[in-house]
Amino acid sequence: MSKDNTTEHLRAELKSLTDTLEEVLSSSGEKSKEELSKIVAKPSAR
Repeated sequence: MSKDNTTEHLRAELKSLTDTLEEVLSSSGEKSKEELSKIVAKPSAR
């Protein structure tokens, strides 16, 4: 039973981490695109 408990706990933890990652990515998506555009537009410092 211990293995089943561990498996279920890890699945729940993974689901939580997945949900959190999706929230972070969706909330920062537009900002990241804007920042990437700025970086690409800047001339190289070298």
